[in-house]
Amino acid sequence: MELRNSIKEPWALGDALARVVTYQGDVVSVCECLNDDKENLRFIYSFVFRKSILEGFEWISFLLISLQQKGFSNKALANILIPLNQSKQLWFCFFVTEEIQNEYWQNVYATFYNIPEDEKIIGVQMLMNHKRFFSAIDICSHFTETMPTGILVELLKKAVTEESNETAQFKGYEIEKIFETLDKRNDLENSALINLEWLYLPLLDSYGMRRNPKILQEELSRSPEFFVDVLKWVYMPKDKEKIEEERKGLSDDEIQNRAKQAYHLLHSWKKFPNEIRQFN
Repeated sequence: MELRNSIKEPWALGDALARVVTYQGDVVSVCECLNDDKENLRFIYSFVFRKSILEGFEWISFLLISLQQKGFSNKALANILIPLNQSKQLWFCFFVTEEIQNEYWQNVYATFYNIPEDEKIIGVQMLMNHKRFFSAIDICSHFTETMPTGILVELLKKAVTEESNETAQFKGYEIEKIFETLDKRNDLENSALINLEWLYLPLLDSYGMRRNPKILQEELSRSPEFFVDVLKWVYMPKDKEKIEEERKGLSDDEIQNRAKQAYHLLHSWKKFPNEIRQFN
């Protein structure tokens, strides 16, 4: 156990040790490493993963119950589950309390490979429930065809309108893949896509993005009322009373964000309005 902090590949030591240690008392002693700092968990993760392969899931359940009785913390107990193969069997096993589950979902590196489609959907919903929106976006970008439209729409909204429990990571490629998938669906109203494009306008308008805010751009060309509304957020009227009336109930941050969004939209717009095209 002392070696784990002084060797280059602690995971290899954990894997080897799992093949040698069989006495339950020794296993419990090794499990004290479940309390290590996050950056030093590779040893115990490797140990637990190899044990789960060698001994089976029932052995893991017995170990977790045994450590619960010995007073191990919920965080340490969650560290038993984190390196295991991700599946519905693991997520909803009877011996996992709500507190352990919360620790697990806050810290697991989600992949969801080699599990059925319905379990991938459950996993994404669990990430969303625990406000891991950016991990959920990463998963959805790998399995876009699997994900229902409602989940994709809800996820994109929450990622920009709710506080996340992880660092914000808006990766253009992942967002683009989700939008391209939604473009192909026939169970999503145009107004919903317009709202999503508005939320992600700076990203969709950024350099290198293949999927531009095309629905919003078409709406600018089609609707004079929408065109005027966008202009009003970018350019200040001479009549100051109109400003107060139009922006009543909005915070300074909301006003600034709408102005930035409107600027991005006008900047990305490359079409003539429909009336001009018809006149020509």
